Amino acid sequence: MTKVSVIMPVYNVEEYLEECLNSVIHQTLKEIEIICVNDGSTDGSLQILKKYADLDKRIRIINKENTGYGHSVNCGIDEAQGDYIGVVETDDYIDASMFEELYHMAVLKNADVVKADSRYFVNDHGRRAFLESHIFHEEYRDLYNKVINYHEDIRVFRSYVYTWAGIYKRHFLNEKKIRHNESPGASYQDNGFWFQVNIHAERMYFMDKAFYNLRRDNPNSSIYSKEKVFALCEEYDFIKNKVLGIHPEREKEILCIVFLYRVRSYIGTLARIDKKYRQIFYDKVREDFQLAFEKGEVDCCQFDRSEWDFLFAVLSRKKVCSAAFACLSEPAKNRLEHAEKIYIYGAGMWGKTVLERLDKYFVSDKIAGFIVTKKQRENDFVEGIGVSELKECDVNEKDLVILAVSDKAVSELVNNLNQIGFTNYMLKNELI
Repeated sequence: MTKVSVIMPVYNVEEYLEECLNSVIHQTLKEIEIICVNDGSTDGSLQILKKYADLDKRIRIINKENTGYGHSVNCGIDEAQGDYIGVVETDDYIDASMFEELYHMAVLKNADVVKADSRYFVNDHGRRAFLESHIFHEEYRDLYNKVINYHEDIRVFRSYVYTWAGIYKRHFLNEKKIRHNESPGASYQDNGFWFQVNIHAERMYFMDKAFYNLRRDNPNSSIYSKEKVFALCEEYDFIKNKVLGIHPEREKEILCIVFLYRVRSYIGTLARIDKKYRQIFYDKVREDFQLAFEKGEVDCCQFDRSEWDFLFAVLSRKKVCSAAFACLSEPAKNRLEHAEKIYIYGAGMWGKTVLERLDKYFVSDKIAGFIVTKKQRENDFVEGIGVSELKECDVNEKDLVILAVSDKAVSELVNNLNQIGFTNYMLKNELI
């Protein structure tokens, strides 16, 4: 009996594939099948798959021409025989107990869907740093660890959008004809899948425990092309068409939820996309928002303050930076806006991450330099920005220091700043 079918879409991931495969074949739940869908890889990915398939008879390889992520996952779902289906993206990896714990809870709760928290990680010279990623923000944590659906609590739509880190009852997916959008490439198709799941599922269960490790340092997963920018807009058109007619009595409410999703996704994307595509994407966003308002697909009650700030910025033709800022909390926005100069305390992996994020918020012109407690090497520059020891820095009360280190090192840096009488600092987690 196959309890879980694990679908692994593969496209040019030879650098990461073995680690991912090892994490799947060594699951404590042994009654799994592993469906590897090779989407026309041109590197050594197929050879790695064949090597592992020779060693583990649970592995099946579907080898096809390049048709994109959505089509690959759908092929896997069509071939699956397990009671439940999970998706593992092949530049990531999972904890050994993931599918055993998810399956146990799914059976116990007779759930259509069980999803768990996750972690994302980056590598820096052989070291990994992890950051927890929760399905729900703090204000919605009461939605964890109970059976629920959107009819009972519409707040389930506040859940984080992704296909991975969960399992889905195969019969449920087939009965409701839930599949990924088969648009080209690998951009945003999980949005449409998860929205369909939310609409149709009668029994959903969210676990406040992380099993899935999501890679954030794969350059091939970043949004660099103009085509990927507009793929998000197309995905939400796909979602809208999918939900029409499902629950006619609640159709207006559902369309308003689709728009809420669209806003949340646009906020995140605007902060991530390449600079040269920001303005053209911003113009498209404005066009979509105006159309939604004209059709009555906006419910004011669903938006929090930052989301309304984003809407207002777009519709009133404010600068792109104002819209990008909307994904930050009000205190964080105010502190960045009012700082005369910004210093990044920490010049390692987290320092570079903070630098990148400040660039996305268009405040990089305020960065005065990196700060370290004591220099460990001769290099005086990181990404072209000067590095100084704390004792050499001339910070004043109008400046802002961002602590860009691991959580366990924060107290030491705070103590160092307090010793020089400086208290205007913020944590990296307020930005990323």
